[in-house]
Amino acid sequence: MAELVESSLLTQESTEWSHQQRRFIIYGIGGSGKTQFCCKFAQDHRERFWGVFWIDVTSPETAKQSFAKLGKTGELEATESAGKHWLSHLEEPWLLIINNADDPTLDLQSLFPEGDRGHILVTTRNPNFQIHATVGSAEFKGLEEREALLLLRAAGVQSPWDFSTEDNGNEITDTLGYLALALIHTGALIFQKICGLKDYLDFYNEYRQRLSIGRASKAADDHDYYAVYSTWDLSLNFIEQQRTEASCDAAQLLHIVAFFHFEHIRVDVFTRGLSNRSKALDSPKNMSFSARIFQAIRNRLQPPLRSFSLISYDGKDDSFPLHPVVHAWARDRNSPGSQALWAQVALNTLAEAIQLPPNDSGEAHEEFRRDILPHLNLCLAACPIQIIDYEALFGGYRLPLALVLKYMVLLTFGDQVWKAAKFGYVYLERGFFRDAAVLLLSVKDALVQSRGYKNNETMLAMLALAKAYWGLGRLKEAVVLQKFVVEARTEVLGTKHAETLSAMDQLGQSYWLNGEYHEALELQALTTERMKETLGPEHTDTLAAMDNLGVTHGSWQRYEESVEVHRKVLEFRKKKLGPTHVDTLTTINNVAMALFDLGQIGEAKQLMDKVYEERKAKLGKEHPWTLWALCYLAKITSQMGLLQDAEEMLIPGIEAAKRSLGDDHLGVLMGTGELARVYTRQRRFQEAEVLIQQTLIRLEQSRGSEHPDTVYALWKMSQP
Repeated sequence: MAELVESSLLTQESTEWSHQQRRFIIYGIGGSGKTQFCCKFAQDHRERFWGVFWIDVTSPETAKQSFAKLGKTGELEATESAGKHWLSHLEEPWLLIINNADDPTLDLQSLFPEGDRGHILVTTRNPNFQIHATVGSAEFKGLEEREALLLLRAAGVQSPWDFSTEDNGNEITDTLGYLALALIHTGALIFQKICGLKDYLDFYNEYRQRLSIGRASKAADDHDYYAVYSTWDLSLNFIEQQRTEASCDAAQLLHIVAFFHFEHIRVDVFTRGLSNRSKALDSPKNMSFSARIFQAIRNRLQPPLRSFSLISYDGKDDSFPLHPVVHAWARDRNSPGSQALWAQVALNTLAEAIQLPPNDSGEAHEEFRRDILPHLNLCLAACPIQIIDYEALFGGYRLPLALVLKYMVLLTFGDQVWKAAKFGYVYLERGFFRDAAVLLLSVKDALVQSRGYKNNETMLAMLALAKAYWGLGRLKEAVVLQKFVVEARTEVLGTKHAETLSAMDQLGQSYWLNGEYHEALELQALTTERMKETLGPEHTDTLAAMDNLGVTHGSWQRYEESVEVHRKVLEFRKKKLGPTHVDTLTTINNVAMALFDLGQIGEAKQLMDKVYEERKAKLGKEHPWTLWALCYLAKITSQMGLLQDAEEMLIPGIEAAKRSLGDDHLGVLMGTGELARVYTRQRRFQEAEVLIQQTLIRLEQSRGSEHPDTVYALWKMSQP
């Protein structure tokens, strides 16, 4: 097999294949060792490739997450489109292994990166996928007879083996169809003395018969299920029969992580949730509580699950993976009803581990929310949040009267709203504004129905939704929400309350981005003065308001005032937050652009370089705020006369922004407008004209022909 794949994929250079992507399809029953073969092939030929990349396509969500991981590897945003884009543009030789392409409804063609570059190995149970091969395909039937005796090594049987031992081993390997995964797990069962080498087949056949009765829907010749899954069922069944607290917990952990992504499952997903719940219940404070919980989780992972090769966890790291096939089995072994239950438990576990502001500050919390994003995507795909229709149930009654009517239903309703708020917050922070907007809109509507418009939680949800709209460029909707909150908080809390002033600052920022500069300046000046009086000049909210006011000064061409305000804010933020905090970077960004407007190009370039590099490291190369910094950096670079450098920044940046934000987003239009100016300066007038026309059409469609941004764009694009 190795020789065939090597000759087909690497050494055949005929004209027929020289100008197309080289794809080889490996098909065969599950557990036969296809994945292990690809691992060894990649290892043996690692010097032929600049990079080897894996995509798991067990489900659409795992495929999406695998490509998103590639996007992150390429220093782009962690999205499916970014991963494919990065691979398709790599000039170095690469090998892509598309693993577990078993679903017959899978659109395999859509998973191949565009273009004619790259070498691709596909593993599948479906022989029909051979049609996608460009250089060949082959069936993988399992291990050779001698190789299959690795069972004896996994069982801890010392060599040399006598004839009786080898005969027993051969009989077992033949029964299990020489499937590598089944043999390894059978060896683990024997090693743990659940059964002996001689009586294993009696044990296996008895269990398989019981299993076939319980799963009558499975075909009698379904080797995938009976040969591989049965060995794991045996292991898990033994663990459950111990009936100890540790064994029950271990089995439940396996049920939960079956609905996470199979890679990088952080142990503190569980410890954070337990710790947060303990605090919510006002348990007595104990500094060692989290440490004791962490150790308890580790104890559940190591002896029960690791001993039977169900997980790979050595206790040294803070995370563990599952083999993709074990991951699929752990989910498939349950009935549809049980799957729905454990998917809900997995989703609840993530929700418990997430904290909302103000208890979520610090880089450790930010890193945690970044790492759980793949797990959150899979859990929501398996168990979408559907908030109960409050109006239909309670007919307009609000809390607390509704509490008397249907207590248990109201608890469920509250739990759904709480989870949607947490998950929307995670998406908002990570720059996935569309996902955030969907969840936060449902939260806002539910709270309006149950608590009314002027409830504090309702107004917080409205402001969070406005931020998602702000990120999407849906500024009119953001302004409507923020205006309402300002008016409601003014009525309920007063004009100088901190929460009222915070809402005023957010509204002023939206006015500015929406081109309403007069309204922005008037509101922000008032807000800043009131914050200085009530909160103090160094308060976090005051500094944010001052920074936003400085940006608006720039829009009024009051550049000296703008620089002065930003430098004051920067001094305080560096002292309080540190030089690389995201808020500090925002202020450095603002200082740089104010200096640019004053013609101090050199210092502006130096500062914007720092902002771009730090945002890229903290948020990712394709995060919206990173792309915004890149656009500003290209603008400065262009002004310095480095037109080729500016073009090389803008083209990939615009492509990334379109993938993340859409063609009509203001940030995308800013980038295309700047690229048109670069083309003009390069005397590439035809290309510039096409871009200018496209940009103006989209500006007029999205913001209106009389909007200040459209008018400004017309004037700016007319400049040399």
